[in-house]
Amino acid sequence: MTGADAAVAECRFGAQRFIIRDIVPGDAEAVIALFNVVFEQRIPRAWFEWKYGPGKGVAVGMWDEDGRLVAHYAGIPRLLAWQDRTVHGLQIGDVMVTPELRGIMTRKGPFQQVCSHFFARRVGPNLSYRIAFGFPNQRALRLGTTLGLYRDAGIIKLLRWPARRVSLPFWLSRSTLGESETIGDRQMRTVWASMQRDFRDFVLGIRDADYLRWRFIARPDRQYKLFVLRNRLTGTALAIFVMRLAGESAELLDVIGPRSAFPAVVGAARDEAARFGANSLTAWASPAAAAIFGNSGAEEIEELPSGAFMAVARPEDYSAAEIAATRWWWMGGDTDFL
Repeated sequence: MTGADAAVAECRFGAQRFIIRDIVPGDAEAVIALFNVVFEQRIPRAWFEWKYGPGKGVAVGMWDEDGRLVAHYAGIPRLLAWQDRTVHGLQIGDVMVTPELRGIMTRKGPFQQVCSHFFARRVGPNLSYRIAFGFPNQRALRLGTTLGLYRDAGIIKLLRWPARRVSLPFWLSRSTLGESETIGDRQMRTVWASMQRDFRDFVLGIRDADYLRWRFIARPDRQYKLFVLRNRLTGTALAIFVMRLAGESAELLDVIGPRSAFPAVVGAARDEAARFGANSLTAWASPAAAAIFGNSGAEEIEELPSGAFMAVARPEDYSAAEIAATRWWWMGGDTDFL
């Protein structure tokens, strides 16, 4: 590659010449077309605006001599609460290489080129973002660690509970966020503040009102349900939880609130799953997060599909011991939109 620190770089594979540059709004159709090919999904133009509009995601692309996008690497800014500090992080996503180039698995292949270009200009002690992290499948994690780009931060566990009707304690009420007229920014700040105080020993993505609205309400191509648990007597919001109910499946995607609220959240989510007609409730969770659900009767599923892994990038900034000792808080809501 030439001009590795420049906004535009050039690389070659054999006789083929490629250009690497930042993705801009005018590249929306090219990104969507590559996404449709790589992931075999149809996504709307509104998805690009939601994810990569002004002030949102950042990405680089590799273009061939015919002006075709053949590789893509992106990150979504995430503020992290990290031991009483706020750290600017990037959540890696939409890592794509067109099928005809995917077989180039060398240290100078398309994946390495776009990843290195992306990190060199954005992630590091003196750059915009202190750390990058993501949830690759097993193949991508193996490649990234082999190339020295990623550090393996462990598996994401799949938890499962039988769906069943559950009665909440008499002093608790449950309502959907859309139906509640009293829940607002103040209450959302309250449940997030209580979680942040109670989970100081974790690293977790900030889940404030702005994040919840963008992540779960504004997404154009998926529907989520947000629920509020409140003290029936005082009206105080105790926790917010997010579910995806689709087909015959029910997934608990996120929980915002103190540890003391988690048993009631699991009971309410199992009840919602049963009302929906699902046989079970599932949740993805990092090991430290899964431990919080340990007394809820959750079953850990041993046979995991690919994709249930976590990687931390820029390993020169964090030792293997630091990564291993960090109590990462991640749930399905942190992973399913990337």
